Amino acid sequence: MDSRAAGRWALSLTALITGLYGVVWAIAVKTDGHITSGDWVLLGYFVFVICACLLGMRGLEAVAKRPCPRCGVDVKKGIVKCPSCGFDFGTLLPQQPPPV
Repeated sequence: MDSRAAGRWALSLTALITGLYGVVWAIAVKTDGHITSGDWVLLGYFVFVICACLLGMRGLEAVAKRPCPRCGVDVKKGIVKCPSCGFDFGTLLPQQPPPV
């Protein structure tokens, strides 16, 4: 399992646990009968954590890519050569355009 998949699982688990705590909290407030300002703060915390986890998972799903300046194919960051045309991202010198 790569680190991105592990991160998605960790964020999913965090969102699930926080959501379950939110459900337990809602049941407790419903049986208690009144909502205090502390309850609203706690509800806001639950909503914030769940949204942060979901946005974090969305960010982990988006793999960082960059277009190859020679052929335009999306190449993952960290790969030094374009798999399509062989453009070397490690050099700072201008390179030949792709063959036509």
